Amino acid sequence: MKLLQSKIPWGVLAGAFGILCFYLTAAVFGIQFVFAQINGQTGQAATIFDTWWQIILFVFFLITLVGFVCSLALFIARRVVCGGKGGNHEKTE
Repeated sequence: MKLLQSKIPWGVLAGAFGILCFYLTAAVFGIQFVFAQINGQTGQAATIFDTWWQIILFVFFLITLVGFVCSLALFIARRVVCGGKGGNHEKTE
């Protein structure tokens, strides 16, 4: 586990998942807002699960959220275990 934890750049993955999670959150809420306004004009109700692509967008949001939380936790765990050196256990003289 420590070999896997020190080989993968968890900070980079946490950043990438964080960016994706941010934009997918904005997309889910933005689409919900637009559809609520459109459906409000016709007297209908709108949810985030109305169409198939909204469901897929929400699932991708959940996947990136879990990926962000897990990679951030592993990044912090590596920093705590390695003492802030980032996984390089060799001593330099």
